[in-house]
Amino acid sequence: MRSNKTASFRHQICNIIANLPVNASLEEVATVLGRFHEVSELNDTGKKLSLDDGVTPIIVACDKGINSCLQYMANHKGLSFLWGLAEEKSSVNLGANTALHHAGMSGCVGALTLLPSLDKQCSLLELLIKENSHGDTPLMLACVYNHLNFLNKIQELLCNESLIELLETKNDSGSTALSLSMEHGKPDVLQWILNAGIEPFYEKVEQFKRKLQAMNNSWAKAPPTIRQKYKQKRDNARRCLIILQIALEKKSQEAMKSLIEAEIFEDAKQNNKCQGEVKRRKNRESSNIIRSKNSHEKMDESVTIQSSP
Repeated sequence: MRSNKTASFRHQICNIIANLPVNASLEEVATVLGRFHEVSELNDTGKKLSLDDGVTPIIVACDKGINSCLQYMANHKGLSFLWGLAEEKSSVNLGANTALHHAGMSGCVGALTLLPSLDKQCSLLELLIKENSHGDTPLMLACVYNHLNFLNKIQELLCNESLIELLETKNDSGSTALSLSMEHGKPDVLQWILNAGIEPFYEKVEQFKRKLQAMNNSWAKAPPTIRQKYKQKRDNARRCLIILQIALEKKSQEAMKSLIEAEIFEDAKQNNKCQGEVKRRKNRESSNIIRSKNSHEKMDESVTIQSSP
């Protein structure tokens, strides 16, 4: 019975949050959710729901990007059985997304600090590595939905090693955050990923060239209305290719510079070695001349002494 009552309350809370404005104040949230503090006094008049869909109030709050809701829930952790836990996922039919996945899609930056405080069992990194039914992480979804503020906050909260590991993670299709940002035409996100330390590869450039060519072929055959609709996406895809090509060229130039510097250093080292050999040879020759001169002088002295009366 308790599970049915909890399901009913969760359903009510989800509906309440879904109807709140995104910029709702903490006071507004407290007004509509405060009555659930005394859940034992509420009559279970709502529909008896199972939790098969897995949708929780914190998932709805993150999906709508209402930071004040998350703050209220973090302030009242004792009702976490109603709010839901940060690690809980929706059903597979709904994508098996956690609250942080929905925050990545909505760009709810506050979730990055509030969700770990709401669920002490999971750190931020543990929440960020969780995958949905497609193997996507919250960071991947933030890349697809072009939420740079969300990505910047992740970079601020994680060490560089953890961030690089997240960026290199592949989903079930073998795509990384870089691949997804290119495929969805998100040039600003792509530049952010490159600036974060992910290096471009020639294979990626060539692979994306082929995809862009296929996109252009489809675009050329499409009706004018469709072409206009996808023009921005195609233009953004071109920008992504240019950004990646520039990054690859810069990487090649840096590699060439390092190679040239290494060769110059080695040449200088060999030159110094040769000069050292010449100097040592000259020193040996000078020493031999001096020794020879000294030897002759001693012989002359000896001869002079022997010939004196």
